[in-house]
Amino acid sequence: MDIIKKKHYFNAGNGAIKSGSYEASLKTYKKVDGKSGKTWLIPINLDPSSIHVDIHDSNSKGYAGSILSFDLDTGDTYEVKGPWNSNPEALFQDTKIDLRNKHKTYGIIALKRNSPPKGSFHMNYTYEDVLYLDKQKIEGTFNRIDDLAQKFADKLDTRVFYQVVTAGGGCAGSQTPNKKTSK
Repeated sequence: MDIIKKKHYFNAGNGAIKSGSYEASLKTYKKVDGKSGKTWLIPINLDPSSIHVDIHDSNSKGYAGSILSFDLDTGDTYEVKGPWNSNPEALFQDTKIDLRNKHKTYGIIALKRNSPPKGSFHMNYTYEDVLYLDKQKIEGTFNRIDDLAQKFADKLDTRVFYQVVTAGGGCAGSQTPNKKTSK
């Protein structure tokens, strides 16, 4: 596992807050009823991993209890109070619809991470001794970069730093060697 780049400034975006109701209005959804009684809305015209909406019941308080309208693939509009965002694993467990490997993420893994430059968005770190770097978004599991970082930490027997960006935001963290599997 060689260092592929000495230094890289990882641009995670500007940290702008997204409006959930606005984001929902940009998509067309397929409505699916799960075995739990929950209603799922799956976007069909944009990145399917970006949002899965799980409607609990009429007392739900997602989106601060707001009423959101969803355009359906049938041409109808579905209005619901307080929906919650969920995830592909929960969708699969409830409906057997499998989108678990459909997340589009990009990330970086390195041996060192430096603080963001003064005045920049707090997630725009500079990484040194880069071990892995996506050139574009890659489709895979939500934890693709975290899992790969763990493999690097185990193989190199040292702490590694990573950052991942998805359609819904991103995170930065580190992985340390798992003593059972390292070396």
